[in-house]
Amino acid sequence: MELRPLTRNDLRLYERIYTDPRMWLELGGVRDQDMAAKLERAYRLDDDRVAAAVTERERYRERMAERMDGLDLVITPTLEMVAPPVGIGDLALRERVIELTFPFNAIGAPALAMPCGAAEDGLPASLQLVGAPGADRLVLGVGALLEAALG
Repeated sequence: MELRPLTRNDLRLYERIYTDPRMWLELGGVRDQDMAAKLERAYRLDDDRVAAAVTERERYRERMAERMDGLDLVITPTLEMVAPPVGIGDLALRERVIELTFPFNAIGAPALAMPCGAAEDGLPASLQLVGAPGADRLVLGVGALLEAALG
């Protein structure tokens, strides 16, 4: 396949794609309606809201560091529920499925979700191992030990 130089029309199209999330849908780049809705929500954020969110995340990171001070590892369920039924869209579940993982993702803490057996109705359950930022090796090492112990 021979590559051709980009034209002004190509550049205009690329600019539209990156500034209007609906273009992704029109061009077939995002076929998932949930993803399209997330993109539209993200594109509506202005610079002031993004800056405020970054500032709030830094404050949150400091509070979490204080709470985790002296702890090597935190173990939590990954989800507050067992596996959800098939066919429920991501947007319908989003808040519930990130409730226990988001607090650690937001501060850059290493986390590992791993299966830990069956829960209600034989559905799979999982746990989350979380370390302080930079403690990736500890999290992965404990994960490997747990995996061996749980079979």
